[in-house]
Amino acid sequence: MCVLGDRFVTVAPRTVLVVDIKRDLLAAGGEYHIDCEQILLANGSIQTDLWGGGFRFESKEVDFMGLTNYKPNINHFSYEITRLEIRENVERTIRRVFDNE
Repeated sequence: MCVLGDRFVTVAPRTVLVVDIKRDLLAAGGEYHIDCEQILLANGSIQTDLWGGGFRFESKEVDFMGLTNYKPNINHFSYEITRLEIRENVERTIRRVFDNE
């Protein structure tokens, strides 16, 4: 994916991304989730608010898997987002950005 002005140009079938659920924003397009996470952290996000996943452009499928989701300090011991409220927040932000037809 590339950014062209205020438009996204898709160059891959899927992108990895990380969502800041408190700030309602995301970083996408890195090779790994950590790439996106580092951008958000450098711009004021807090690690416990960051949750990873992916988006498939053709099917518009959202996934909730990412190494960044493993957060033992808040008792979340899975690479998949298992908390419903967090999943809903992540999906809402992703769809606002990528699924706005």
